[in-house]
Amino acid sequence: MWILGPHEFISKCEQRTASSETSYPLVQPSDDKELRPILNVHVSKTSVNLQSALGSHHFERFSEWSRLVQSIAFLHRYVRNRKRISTEEKKPNSVELYQEAELFVIRLVQNEVYETEISNMEQNLCLSKNSNIIALNPYLDSRGVLCVGGRLNKSNLEIHEKNPTIIPGKHYIAKLLIRHYHETVCHQGLHFTEGALRKAGFLITGAKRLIQSFIHRCVTCRKLRGTLEIQKMADLPSDRLEPGPPFCNVGIDAFGPWHVVTRKTRGGSAQSKRWAILFSCLTTRAVHIEVVEEMSSSAFINALRRFVAIRGKVKIFRSDRGTNFVGSTDHLKIDTVNVENGPLRDFLYKFGTVWIFNPPHSSHGGSVGEDYWNFSAYIRLYAFNSRWEKSNSRRSCDIHGRGFCNYKQ
Repeated sequence: MWILGPHEFISKCEQRTASSETSYPLVQPSDDKELRPILNVHVSKTSVNLQSALGSHHFERFSEWSRLVQSIAFLHRYVRNRKRISTEEKKPNSVELYQEAELFVIRLVQNEVYETEISNMEQNLCLSKNSNIIALNPYLDSRGVLCVGGRLNKSNLEIHEKNPTIIPGKHYIAKLLIRHYHETVCHQGLHFTEGALRKAGFLITGAKRLIQSFIHRCVTCRKLRGTLEIQKMADLPSDRLEPGPPFCNVGIDAFGPWHVVTRKTRGGSAQSKRWAILFSCLTTRAVHIEVVEEMSSSAFINALRRFVAIRGKVKIFRSDRGTNFVGSTDHLKIDTVNVENGPLRDFLYKFGTVWIFNPPHSSHGGSVGEDYWNFSAYIRLYAFNSRWEKSNSRRSCDIHGRGFCNYKQ
């Protein structure tokens, strides 16, 4: 048995093997074109968050609820057209698109604000005691919208009235909804606006405070409910402040007519019209009333003559530029006293009297006779209750009224 073998035989075999082997040069694997190169591939996964892609913060660019919903409906219609829906499928009309867009906006807002509550409801867990809407007994309906619970489920009301949709009051769409339904009820108050929101199926948390704040800032409501501004009255004219005898500076006004019984006839009583000229002292507020039978220059001059004969000479007459004293009303064919015609102008010039017309809406000028006109009218209604008065009764009534007005001073 050979353990190592014969030395000579082994050395001859080794020499024969070494002579038969050929040497080949080594090649780098990266330089070998027959081999497939090893490439490093980087794989990245992109996750799209729908809330960040179309978040509710974009809704702040809209100032009206209807425009926001119409814009979302337009996007839905555009997506449907891009997907090339088959003609056999029923295409939704504009009303359905509007309702889908409205539902999309509400769900997006609720998922952002009430994310924890919705997650707990989907997992059949109880709401946290710190939740702001736990008192509303909320639940998720078949559309995935957070609605109010309550005990009206067996009533005959509409589903959106029994279980209104919860809208967070701190979100921007709450302001849009309040503006929309406030304009729908024609800028009515708090209760009308809140009732319109509840009728439409929305319950905004803290709605009363938000509606009151919105109405307070509403420009249209401030115009409709604002208090009237009062213009500051100008200084009194000098003729109302200078001391002097009574009826030196006089404010004048005419009122009427009244029907009086003038004479008896076979067919009954004949009625005529009577007017009254009210003279009021601009300094002492004393009153004098003269009755005229017609509104003409001659009758008015006679009333002035009687007044001057009783009260004395007058320096200034003040009156408003009404139709009773303006000569430009001739074409209207109404009973007027033309202060600017010849006879009356000559009469005033003869007595050295100046007639001044007050500017329109200037109560500081000399319109002190209107209060006394109302006072004398009350006295006439109290003293004479009959519809048709006699001429002497009319004159007596005016004298009584003049006495009461002067006694009032």
